[in-house]
Amino acid sequence: MTVLPDHPEVRDFLTLTYRQMIKERGRTRFETLKEPMYSLSSVRGQASLFSHQGFWESLAKDLTEKGHHVTVQDARPNVLGEPNYAAAITGLKWYQKDWVLDALKTGNSGLLGAPTRFGKSYGMTAMCRAFPKATTVVTAPGVDLCKQLHEHFKKLLPRREVKGVYTGSRNSKQSDDITICCVDSLHKMDEDATELLLIDEPHAVVSDKRLPLVAAFNRARKYGFGATLDGRFDQKDRLIVGLIGPIISNVTYLQAVEWEAISPLKVIMLTIPFSRDTIPGRFADRDIVYKRLLTQSSRTAALVKRIVDDVIPSDWQTMAFIKDEKQAEFYMEHAMPPTGTIAMAKRFKAKEREQVTQGIADGRIIRVLASNIYVQGLTFPDLKVVLNLAGGGANTTAIQKPGRLLQTRPGKNYGVMVDFVFECSDQEMETRANPPYRGIVGECWARHKAYKKIGYDIEFVTDAARAREIVLGAYETNGNAHAVSDSGNTEESR
Repeated sequence: MTVLPDHPEVRDFLTLTYRQMIKERGRTRFETLKEPMYSLSSVRGQASLFSHQGFWESLAKDLTEKGHHVTVQDARPNVLGEPNYAAAITGLKWYQKDWVLDALKTGNSGLLGAPTRFGKSYGMTAMCRAFPKATTVVTAPGVDLCKQLHEHFKKLLPRREVKGVYTGSRNSKQSDDITICCVDSLHKMDEDATELLLIDEPHAVVSDKRLPLVAAFNRARKYGFGATLDGRFDQKDRLIVGLIGPIISNVTYLQAVEWEAISPLKVIMLTIPFSRDTIPGRFADRDIVYKRLLTQSSRTAALVKRIVDDVIPSDWQTMAFIKDEKQAEFYMEHAMPPTGTIAMAKRFKAKEREQVTQGIADGRIIRVLASNIYVQGLTFPDLKVVLNLAGGGANTTAIQKPGRLLQTRPGKNYGVMVDFVFECSDQEMETRANPPYRGIVGECWARHKAYKKIGYDIEFVTDAARAREIVLGAYETNGNAHAVSDSGNTEESR
C-alpha cells in the first residue's frame, strides 16, 4: 500500500503501540513500545509512505473521519479472475454458505471470523473450489494442525494435487496446485508463483519471525480464517489486519449457537480466597504470585482434586491447561488420577506426540494435563470438560481454551469450562498501595469480561452439588438434548 502525500496523521495511524514482557534480575516488567509500520518512499518526486496493504480500509476511514478527502486507487493485477461461486459452496452447511460468499464477493484479501468448530477448514476448501486453477498455499502454525489440514484437504478434494511441507511430511517442494505448509516453512514456497494464500489461526503469524514470511506473498490473495482475531498478549492485533486485510465476513458465537452450528458453553467460575500474607513484601514477580496462588498451590490443587474426583464423572474426558512442566508434575501428583497424561511438546518425541494426540482424539485418554500444545486448531470430539489452570488475561490463548468444547455431539446440551477467580479475603487490611497480587487478580476478571463479551453462560458456583449439577446437565440421557448431530460437513450434505 502506497500512501501519498506523506502526512503526520497517516504516520500516527501507521504507528504500532505494543507491549513487551521483559525479565531481568528475577523480576518481570512490561514495557510499552512504539514502532512505525511504514517506510518512506516517493512517487514521481512526491514524498509518500509504504505500508502493509491490509490497512487500506481502516486508514481511509480514519482519515475521512478526520475531515480529509481520500481516494483509494486499486492497482492490483487481476491474478485470480472471477470466483466460481457455485463450486465454492459445494458441500457446505447452509449457515456456512453466506459466510464464504460474503467474503468472495468483496474481491479483496481479508479475514473470515467464526467460532471454533464452525467449520473454518471447510471455508478453506471452499476457497480452493472457488479458484480451482490458482497455485495455492495453506499455512498454519504447528505440525499437528498441518497434519489435520492435510488429511482434510485430501479427503474433500480427492482430484486435486495436495502436498504437505512440514516436519514429518513426505514432500519438500511446493505443489503447482495446493500445498499445506507450516508457517515457519513458508520460505520454502515460491511467493511469486503463489496466487492464493489461506492462513489458519492468523493471530499466530504476526510475530517478528513469521510476519516477513507472510508479507513476502505480496502477489497472492490472502484469506485468514480465525476464531480469535484479537487478544494477542503483546497487543499487536492491528498487524493481523495490516498483514492480511480487514474483516470481510464474520459469524459470532451467539449467531452460531442460534443456528445450532456449534454447542453452547457454560463457564463455572470458582472463587479462591487468599490472604494478603500469602504474598508478603512490596514486590513479587508475577510468576511467584502464580506459583503461590495457582501453579504450585496445595489449596488450589486440593480444590481441583475434588472437582476431578467428585464433580466430573470418572469416564468423562477432561483436559486441564497448565503453564509449565513443574505445574504439570505438581498437579499430576496432587490432583489427577494415576491414569492421567501430561501432554507437552518438550516431553514428546514425534511418534509419541502423534500417539497421544490420537489417543485423546479417539477418547482412549480420559484425563489430560496439557500445555498450549492443544489450545488451537485440533479437534477432540469427546472432550467434555476443560479446566483453566494456566490463568492469563483476556489474551488469545485464554480465549481459545473454551473453543475446545464447542463441537456439537449427539446428546450434548453444552460444553463445560471451569475457571478460577482469586480474591484477597482481607484486602481491607492491605497497607500496600500496589500489592503484587493485583495484576493476577485483574487477569482473572479480564477473562471473565472476555467470556461475557463473547456470550458464554457464566455462573459463579459455591458448592460441589451445584457444580456437579451443571456438569451432568451437559449431556442428556433422555434424548432431549439441544444438539443432536455432529458438526462435520459431508459431501452429501450439499
